[in-house]
Amino acid sequence: MDLQPFYPQHLVPTAMKRWFTNYLIMSRDPLVGGVVGNFGDSAHLAWFKTFLYLEFIFQTPIFVIAMYALYYNKRTYYPLLAIYGAQSATTTLACLVHLVQTPESTPAIIKAGLAGITNDQRMLLLGGYTPFFLGALVVAIDFGWRSAKLIHKAVQIEEEGKWK
Repeated sequence: MDLQPFYPQHLVPTAMKRWFTNYLIMSRDPLVGGVVGNFGDSAHLAWFKTFLYLEFIFQTPIFVIAMYALYYNKRTYYPLLAIYGAQSATTTLACLVHLVQTPESTPAIIKAGLAGITNDQRMLLLGGYTPFFLGALVVAIDFGWRSAKLIHKAVQIEEEGKWK
């Protein structure tokens, strides 16, 4: 959903466009809505735009590779999956902090076209972003731990002289 601005509009199905518009109306998501220009100048969201490019260029392809690696139990991909999880958790955490710090919506903020949200919208947004943070954090920890165990085994084998 958040990568929709990257696609040529003629490739985005009408139902997806409608869902995206309804999501922004309902949530007033200051990040995604800000990037598409719903709240005026988005220069202050350069960090988030960078995260979207990372998601498009790094996270999405790695997600596909991860499905392959998990299905075929390719342990050599564990470090890559740990990096994917750490990078995804870090970027999502920054988004969560931004949502927590977004000012409460007031008539003055709305009239000025600024990104303000109600407490209900904040809870909705946090409820949507938090699972992605927790899931990515679990992936980072799990595959970091799996990678460490494999490295430990390799070091043991090397020290025992069985690996040359």
